[in-house]
Amino acid sequence: MLSASLDATSRLANIAQVVVPLLADWCVVHITKEGEPIQPVAVAHADPQKLAQANGLLRRDPPDPDVPPGAVHVLRTGRPEFYPEASEDLLAAIARDADQIELVRSLESSRP
Repeated sequence: MLSASLDATSRLANIAQVVVPLLADWCVVHITKEGEPIQPVAVAHADPQKLAQANGLLRRDPPDPDVPPGAVHVLRTGRPEFYPEASEDLLAAIARDADQIELVRSLESSRP
């Protein structure tokens, strides 16, 4: 699956698809280009009906460059982050407001 395309964006989308649902309820892959803000290039969700909701969250609330955990921090440090659970402390650290916390919570999978 990962070698099926020479296009980098397609490969990243394939990676997101592989990760979900094996390791996560949903996954976002971001890239950056010098002088530009980071951009999500691939989004996957274990529940296909929630994929549009995940994309809407990313449009509404792009990553905040001043928040230590998250995509911007990973790109700055080169160190991956993995959160097996979206704890209340993590959500409080990354969320801009209560609406954003609710949107993230709504993306949790209903899988056992």
